[in-house]
Amino acid sequence: MVLLTEDDEKIYCKATGVFNYVTETFESLKFQTHWRFRTSSEKYKYLNDAMATGFGSVLAAESGYHFQHDVYDIHINN
Repeated sequence: MVLLTEDDEKIYCKATGVFNYVTETFESLKFQTHWRFRTSSEKYKYLNDAMATGFGSVLAAESGYHFQHDVYDIHINN
């Protein structure tokens, strides 16, 4: 997906991961994702080196949204 920021910068986002569901009913339980970002924006260029982990769930249809994602940047402190 491509995010358009409030300051009109574009950030390409790619998520891969694992989707957990009930086999018999296909009811969604949760999912875990691995996120990568690409942008030509000088302001957000730090995202090109970011690797993030996400956790989420499927939302009810009446919410108007499909998924809830909580995404965390991973840092190694030296």
